[in-house]
Amino acid sequence: MASTTKPFVATAVMQLVEKGDVDLDAPLLRYLSSFRLGDDRYRAITIRQMVTHSSGMPDVADYEWDKPQYDDGALERYVRSLDTSPLCAWHEIQLQQHGVRRARRPDRQGVRGVV
Repeated sequence: MASTTKPFVATAVMQLVEKGDVDLDAPLLRYLSSFRLGDDRYRAITIRQMVTHSSGMPDVADYEWDKPQYDDGALERYVRSLDTSPLCAWHEIQLQQHGVRRARRPDRQGVRGVV
């Protein structure tokens, strides 16, 4: 599953946007009220940020491929398990997606410093 589902999920979300059932710029909490993170900034995460992977959501350390859960409560249990997870800075997320843990961040004058 993992990354192979991203195009399908994005397509489904955009179909819901076209129908007027989902607002890309609405907070995620509007649609997933049990969502919590150990960082108050989670309240500002939007659907658009989730679809574009720029929300700051922490990476999953263990997908538990050996213990799949298919019951109706699986998604809610997973979401509730995130309640102590911190948000990552947006640029850290972008770097993590490319396998980089530390990098220099450019600004208008060139490189500002280590992230």
